[in-house]
Amino acid sequence: MKNKKNIFFIIVVLIVSLIVSFAFDIFIINKEVVGKSSQKNPMIIESFGIKQNNDKYMTISDKSYIVLSVENNYINKLNFNYNYDDNFNWSIIYNDGNGIVTIPCSSTGMLNKSIKKVDKNIDKIKIEFENKNIELSNFEINNNIYINFVRVLLTSISLSLIILIFRFKDFFKKNLSKAFLIFSLIFGLLYMLVTPKLPYNSYDDQIHFKNVINVFQLPNYKFSYAEQILIEGINIREKNFFTTREEIGELYNYLDNIHKNSKNRVMLSNKGSNLFTKIIYLPFAIGYKLSNLLNIRFTICIIISKMFNLLIYSLLFMFAIKYAKYGKKIIFIL
Repeated sequence: MKNKKNIFFIIVVLIVSLIVSFAFDIFIINKEVVGKSSQKNPMIIESFGIKQNNDKYMTISDKSYIVLSVENNYINKLNFNYNYDDNFNWSIIYNDGNGIVTIPCSSTGMLNKSIKKVDKNIDKIKIEFENKNIELSNFEINNNIYINFVRVLLTSISLSLIILIFRFKDFFKKNLSKAFLIFSLIFGLLYMLVTPKLPYNSYDDQIHFKNVINVFQLPNYKFSYAEQILIEGINIREKNFFTTREEIGELYNYLDNIHKNSKNRVMLSNKGSNLFTKIIYLPFAIGYKLSNLLNIRFTICIIISKMFNLLIYSLLFMFAIKYAKYGKKIIFIL
């Protein structure tokens, strides 16, 4: 009977936390866009160095610009499509009432859509380009409510954890090893949710990623173009390329597509790493290889690989706490 009550309590806490998290995301995080409409193809009130062809525009000068009217006097995000073979720089310019504000932006030739955050009460916005022959289309003042499901899940789990830790504190005190496994898996998964799927959370991530892919350092190993992009940092490290979650999503879709069709690139392997170095990469490598064999999307493969890492090392520490004769709490804290 007590177990049934505990299960019911946990379910209620999870449901209430999820509802509260959704409400927080909609009414607090998105409060500026509630009741505001978006504008597809807003009116162009001024332009320079722009040639129009039906519903598409071409930059014909090194300093071209378009000024768009903002009907609701508020813009959350600016969207537009483009077609250009290389990376290019451009700027968002507006007057916020205190003076002219210029936001430098960059877009990569890998993609064809830009989605930049503005979040300002303004009546017009200027978009200035620094390259010729950029094809532009589908301008949009995007004031849609955007529910960040990662943030909702993170808030919900965090709120639930705080309540459950206080509710079941006696159980956690008596079962340190199980408590560690629960906390490690939950907080590890939360960390994965709030950090990008791809490498570059630290300066040498690309080195570790290359070692994982070719863990046994086979000669003439075949890499996909998506893997090469992550290893070499091509167009990934420029901070202005992917400044919104939507743009990061566009990048993920691009990498998922090219990964399937481009496993023909040979890269030099690192030599001389010892057996221990190979072993520590094995959990990630196994998760990555298995998910690739199942034809799972490339960026999801990376998440699954991180889960393998998290599970193996969480289990190792759980058993260390369980069988340690001394210092259980110290291992738990570490």
